[in-house]
Order: sequence, then C-alpha cells, then structure tokens
Amino acid sequence: MEELERLRSQYNKKAAIYIALGVIVDILLIILTGNLELAKLIITITIFVVGIKVAIEKDKYRKYYKENFVKNILEDIYDRVVYNPTKGIEERVLSSTGLIRTGTTYSSEDYIGASYHGINFEQSDVTITVKQGKSSRTIFKGRWMIFDFNKRFKSNVMVAQKGFEAVTTRSMISRKIHSVDKISTESESFNKRFDVYAEEGHDAFYILTPVLMERIMRLDMSHKGQLALCFHNNKLYVGINDKKDFFEPSMKLSYGDNGLGYEDIVESIKDELYEITSFVDDLALDDDLYI
Repeated sequence: MEELERLRSQYNKKAAIYIALGVIVDILLIILTGNLELAKLIITITIFVVGIKVAIEKDKYRKYYKENFVKNILEDIYDRVVYNPTKGIEERVLSSTGLIRTGTTYSSEDYIGASYHGINFEQSDVTITVKQGKSSRTIFKGRWMIFDFNKRFKSNVMVAQKGFEAVTTRSMISRKIHSVDKISTESESFNKRFDVYAEEGHDAFYILTPVLMERIMRLDMSHKGQLALCFHNNKLYVGINDKKDFFEPSMKLSYGDNGLGYEDIVESIKDELYEITSFVDDLALDDDLYI
C-alpha cells in the first residue's frame, strides 16, 4: 500500500510540476519573442512533451496497481487466469463474427482469460472509433466479453440494444455471411428495447427462448451503458458500451492509513468483475440443460 501511495503522489506532483513549467515557458516565449506563430509552434511542442512526461508517470502507477492488486484478486475469483494489462482481444476475433463493427481504429487492453464455474471466457477493454471526414468519433468504449456457450447453433445471431453502433447492418455485413435479416421476437417488450439480426430466423428463435430473453432484459437493467450479445460459433460475445476504463487506480483518493485500504481496493475490483460473473450466473451459462 505504501508503494502504491508513493507512486500516486509522485504522479500527481510531477504532473502538476510539468504542467506549471509548460505554462510558464509558453508565457515567457510569447513575451520575449513577440512572434505569435513561433510561440504557437513551441506551445504545441511543449504540450506534446508534457503529455509524454505525465503519461510515463501515470503508466508506472497503473502498472504497479494492476500487477500487484488486480492480478491477485483475479486469481482469487477465477481459475486458470491469464492477465495481460497491455494486451486485449484482437480486432480479428470480433470482426470474424461478421456482426461486430470494429470501425476505423481499434484498441484494446486489460486482457483476461480465465474460467468461472467451468465456463471459459475472455474479456478486455475495447475502444472503437470511426472516421467522419477530418474528424473521428468513438462508437464503442467499454468491454467485450466472450463466453463458451452450452447451446449449439448453426448460424449467427446478434441482439443489440437500440442505438448500439458497434454492430453491422445489412449493408455492412461481412462477405462470410450470405445474408442477415432483422427479425421480431414474440416479446413486445424485448422488441422495443433490442434489435435482433440473424442469418436464419428459426435459429434466432431457437437461441432466444422466453427464459433467455427475460434474463437478458434483467441484465440490461442492472448494467449501465448499451448492451449487445452476439451468438457465433457456439460462443457468446457480450459488449457493454458504458464509456468506462476498467481496473484503473484512483488518481485523487489516497491509499494507506489516511485513505483507501486494501479492502477498499478489493471491493472496487470485485465490483468491476461482477459484470463478468453476472453474465455466467444470471444467464445460467454453466447449466448443461440450458434453456
């Protein structure tokens, strides 16, 4: 805890010093040179250098937190844990479904591979952006999870909360999929909240039983952000677009005797891991007689 607090304090102090020095240098340059264009160039360079310095200090702090706290807690909860803070689910894994849109730029980190109640899963933080003219827009920032699924199916099905952008439409569908149709289920409340796309309508009805649809709606209500579920190659892909980065240490709150204790860190990380365990528990993915 002492080392964690030392790194947090060091980051905050150095960040403040770097930013203050950058502002002072920029002001002096404007006053001394009187050349606004030159000053703009140097200000840009200063901001870039300061940003790198601050990022280096932040990475030291984040790395220590993840390697010494997150990894240990993961191993307490899950079996066969593989954790890599700097890697994530590869873009090709999501794009291979033909139903998940991976945009113009794709980045991922905080990879977890593990088993929970006998169900193997992967998860990572993912950010997806699309280019629009000269600017870019983020269409997904959250986490994607991939679970083994006990129910076998022949074709792909996508269930996406209305407004969820990281899903392909019929005009953007992968060449690997011959066609995809938007279908309606027998549940009006489900149809109002979700769009369902499937290669074969009967496969969608085979997967989306009334029990499963009810469970999906309950999960949707208990999670912040937009939800999507993709059933592909006997796996369940779950995306939660909630604009969050997971497993990040506090930058403001201190650690130690006068701040957050070890138990607080454990509870914080367990709360974030609840999103993984809740899908296994609430969707009963560990039930061999899945209905």
